[in-house]
Amino acid sequence: MGRRARGDIEPIIEALERVRTRFGAHAARDKLDLLERAARIPTMSPRAALAYHELLLFCAAYPDCVSVRRLARAELERVAEMARGLVGATSGSRRMLGDSGVAHTVSRVSFTLEMASWLTERFPDDVELAWNGESAGEALDEFLPLLMARVERDGMMNEAISTREWIVSARGRGHASDAAWLLEQCRRLAASPELLEQLYEPLELCFDWRLSDPIASRTFNRFPSRRIAYQRTDLERRTDPKRWLDVPLSPVRPLPGKQARELIEIGRAAVGVRGRETDALTYAHPEEVLLVALGRGLDLAVFGLRPERRLPIESFFGFVLAKNRVPIGYGGGWVFFDRLEIGANIFDTFRGGESAFAFAQILRAYRQLFGVRVALVDPYQFGAGNPEAIRSGAFWFYYRLGFRPIEPKLCELAAEQWRLVLADRAYRTPARVLRRLARARLRLPLESGAEQARLPPDVADLGLAVSRRIGDEHAGDRHAARRREARRLARILGAERIASWSAPERQAFERLSLLVGLIDDLLSWTPADKKRLLRTMRAKGCPQERRYVTALGGHASLRAAWEKTLRTG
Repeated sequence: MGRRARGDIEPIIEALERVRTRFGAHAARDKLDLLERAARIPTMSPRAALAYHELLLFCAAYPDCVSVRRLARAELERVAEMARGLVGATSGSRRMLGDSGVAHTVSRVSFTLEMASWLTERFPDDVELAWNGESAGEALDEFLPLLMARVERDGMMNEAISTREWIVSARGRGHASDAAWLLEQCRRLAASPELLEQLYEPLELCFDWRLSDPIASRTFNRFPSRRIAYQRTDLERRTDPKRWLDVPLSPVRPLPGKQARELIEIGRAAVGVRGRETDALTYAHPEEVLLVALGRGLDLAVFGLRPERRLPIESFFGFVLAKNRVPIGYGGGWVFFDRLEIGANIFDTFRGGESAFAFAQILRAYRQLFGVRVALVDPYQFGAGNPEAIRSGAFWFYYRLGFRPIEPKLCELAAEQWRLVLADRAYRTPARVLRRLARARLRLPLESGAEQARLPPDVADLGLAVSRRIGDEHAGDRHAARRREARRLARILGAERIASWSAPERQAFERLSLLVGLIDDLLSWTPADKKRLLRTMRAKGCPQERRYVTALGGHASLRAAWEKTLRTG
């Protein structure tokens, strides 16, 4: 690794950075020339290799032509081999490349028990506890006695043996790693999955993940094969989502089991290698995985939750977005009646691309898959408790797409600031103003007539109403309240065959019974409305939660009843 090699690559990287978002015949020739020159440079510093890696990923997602795509792919393979050598060469290189997500480097990650368990099972030879000397933290030392036979516990008092030495001795030869053994013992504790996660979380365990498997690295993680869409014209920087919302999607069906499981793994790795996690991937249900082609090389993988992990009232569907097979972002949508609350994150490498167009396509997919009429954005996405969103001016990203504050005074403030932006391109909205704008959600109607449409009941308000009812009528006994309400509703709704339902369907009915039990005039409902309500409650536990979304969205009487409950207290 000589000084000359570093000096040669840096001007190429700078030139690639300038041209990466330009397209057309001339830009394609420039990129091809720069990539060919870079390919002749045998070595790079860790810093240069990382910068070059990000530019190559952008070229892979937004290829000008076949030649640029092929050379970018070949160079990614070369950079990966270069990283392998750098990691093995010096500790300084290992530190600089650590947590980069580049193939053959090591990422230090911390996940939930379920996600960490998947990691050790999927990559058994590449994941190990991140030891700090002989300890993985005081919390683990205090937790370990729960995993032992009682007669073992005094052994941990022996100062001659460290935590690490004890685990090595205790796990024997039946496990690939300390991490795999420890996580298996945690899962064997006699507790519900939710309680197990609560016990596990304070341990704050970290794992060192060696990215030797292609799916594990940002370098090589890819969506299933598809026809590549080459970027021959300028990027679409601005877009009006309403242009796209009603453009029909290609037919969408749940993926077959093997393909669904493979896409779940691709999504988990794509998000996990960046140190992130989302319930829709951690608890993804293989029976509800959709792959939606959105055009221009965009594919949206949508993931529903396993029945036991679903939200109690609304429905959450997460997604991972790919451009020409390269994962470029992730997020999710919370659906309740015709309301969608959406959150999306485009990975840093791909910002400066067609982020607005991609977000419009995500809205299009959720609009047509789930029948929503209005979209909301939580204030965190554009600044509340999120300094990065304030620094980047994320509020204006949503404003340009047509989102507006739901509070009239903030809407006036935003319009005033927007006039200043249009009058002076150098104007920057002060951070204090952006923080003020982040005090309320943003709203975008997704169809004509929805501009002033009333939002459905707030799920937080519904939850509080249930708590009050349990306190007032069941003396705070939640177990008894759930049993009584489920029996009462089964009689009212004519659920004679509930014993023949699947366990998740019965559980969904019981959980929702507390909420449905808030409706005081249920006895006066028509037989058709009662039958529709029973079908809705059962659908919350069926293999595809989309059935619940459809049933709920079509039940106007249920929505009106819950609205009345909240109004009258």
